[in-house]
Amino acid sequence: MSVWEKVTRRRAVMVAAVGMLLLPAWNLATAQKPAAKAKKTTVSLTIDFGDGFQMRYTRLKWRPSMTVLDVLHAAKKHAHPLAFKFRGRGATAFVTAIEGVENGGAKGPNWIFRVDGKLGDRSCGAYPVQAGQKVLWSLEKYP
Repeated sequence: MSVWEKVTRRRAVMVAAVGMLLLPAWNLATAQKPAAKAKKTTVSLTIDFGDGFQMRYTRLKWRPSMTVLDVLHAAKKHAHPLAFKFRGRGATAFVTAIEGVENGGAKGPNWIFRVDGKLGDRSCGAYPVQAGQKVLWSLEKYP
């Protein structure tokens, strides 16, 4: 075997070894990108009936200027559609029932929303939602 063939063989072995060392790092970097992208373009919705039963929508498509009410509308268009009733719009929008369960009024539990655990402080039609956020509607007495 000539000197040239030995150098070429040695170089090929080194390139292969370096490639094998870098491949796991490259796979890890590329594997994380789709998950991050999915989080930036979706929102999630949980409906908690207060009796141990919940409905979950984990990947509703987010759009700029989306509100909590818009999240409900997105779930209504899902393959497993959410049924809800509301009245008003924008700053006066008010959810009156979800999946046939109506608000209880002054004495009973009512549908209350939170975004990333923070209690809503305005109408669901005026409360903005950002990509990646989690919306929770729960049937409970106002805290």
